[in-house]
Amino acid sequence: MLDIFRVVNKDAKLFDLQHGIIHSDKESYIKNNVVHSKLSENNVELLVVGERFKEILEESDSSNYLKKNTHVIGTKKHKTFLHTHPNRFILVTLQITEDHTEEQNQKLLDEVINMVNVNEDLVFFIRNHPRFNNNLDLSELLKKTNVAPTSLMQCFKDCSIHVTAYSTTSFECAEFGIPTVFLKSLKDNFNMFENEFKYPFDASLEDIFLEYEKYSNEVISWRKRFYSHFDEKKFRSLLK
Repeated sequence: MLDIFRVVNKDAKLFDLQHGIIHSDKESYIKNNVVHSKLSENNVELLVVGERFKEILEESDSSNYLKKNTHVIGTKKHKTFLHTHPNRFILVTLQITEDHTEEQNQKLLDEVINMVNVNEDLVFFIRNHPRFNNNLDLSELLKKTNVAPTSLMQCFKDCSIHVTAYSTTSFECAEFGIPTVFLKSLKDNFNMFENEFKYPFDASLEDIFLEYEKYSNEVISWRKRFYSHFDEKKFRSLLK
């Protein structure tokens, strides 16, 4: 719609409010150190939710366009509770999608099944990716696990640990002090949480159960660089 808005009013200020997480290979923003043409050609300013997302854009942009046109306005915080100790409920955000090859999806599924098999004392809740298309048979996994509640907030309330390959839910979990254990099967291809987001630890389920409070505090602190409190004055000033 940016092209249409620019035609409607060639002098208007155009803003893009951050959608999803941002990394250096997120094509809708930047790829191969080049800003997406829809942004640069329409002189769009970006509104992001935290300082670290702004830094990632600036570090990746060879033109310096984003350094001049990216602003941190923050976001509303939703925290209403905090996990202070681990229970036995584990949320698994499963990322079996067409973004991966069939082999990658199978490797991911096998790794999750193995984790469930070796942790029979834990209760796993499986939450499929919105783009899951039933191309892979999950019946073996679902026999041994539970379907996660539809409400993501209810998932956070129920489960004290999160498991994923690279889901953005890791950011949301961190607001509630829920640590994430990252699966290894897709690490060679999808490693933004290690390389760009600098997740503060690479811990196992056993590690987190042993020192839950420590890891919980670390993810809360880590998230603050990515999500700051909404700054209404800053937002209003940009509109002038």
